[in-house]
Amino acid sequence: IATDETNHNFFEGFRKRHSGPLRFFDDFKELADLDSIDSTLYGMIETVVSSRGSVFAGTWFSTFSGYIVRLRGYYGMSKYFTYYSWLDRKFYMHEWMNVGSGSWFAREYPVAWTGIDGDLFVDKDSETTRGVNR
Repeated sequence: IATDETNHNFFEGFRKRHSGPLRFFDDFKELADLDSIDSTLYGMIETVVSSRGSVFAGTWFSTFSGYIVRLRGYYGMSKYFTYYSWLDRKFYMHEWMNVGSGSWFAREYPVAWTGIDGDLFVDKDSETTRGVNR
């Protein structure tokens, strides 16, 4: 869990509802010798690690979450494994939305990474639609 919450007991309800142990940045400090790295780089390290997770749930309006979502897009990871914690916005990344159709800054737009290496203007989703029951 990438978080700035210092009290890990805050996540006890989450831990009880989901199988498996929860891991935090501090759990890897000794293993990765992170104390030898400038602590101002910790946020960037957490960003890269979070962006490579098989599933990502971010916070609506968070620039930290937004950058992680954008990195996941650059890596070619499916939008269907990206969620927002605000239930009204939970599946917002699962649908194509043109820039300006929603909030300019509360979320990322796939046009930022779809076709990034090509010369064509992209105005529609290239990822196959999934039939998902919500």
